[in-house]
Amino acid sequence: MALTGAVLWFNNWTLSMLPKVWMDVMRSIHYYEAVLATAAIVIWHMYTVIFDPDVYPMDPGWLTGYSPRPTNGEPHGADHESTRSGD
Repeated sequence: MALTGAVLWFNNWTLSMLPKVWMDVMRSIHYYEAVLATAAIVIWHMYTVIFDPDVYPMDPGWLTGYSPRPTNGEPHGADHESTRSGD
């Protein structure tokens, strides 16, 4: 992605060194790399937000303010604080 982006960015230098067909090839590669990166981000987001087994089915806490999931008597995030301090 960086290589094709640099070739497209410095098009005057590229066209002085390489034929125009290389510029067209780099544009196509750069385009499809961007489509692939966007699709990967969307798929990862859909999985971590919607389909992750830890949060599926949806927790209605964002609608009602009450979460039916057990908290084990600890406030939210308490398990993360104990691991940071090294206890």
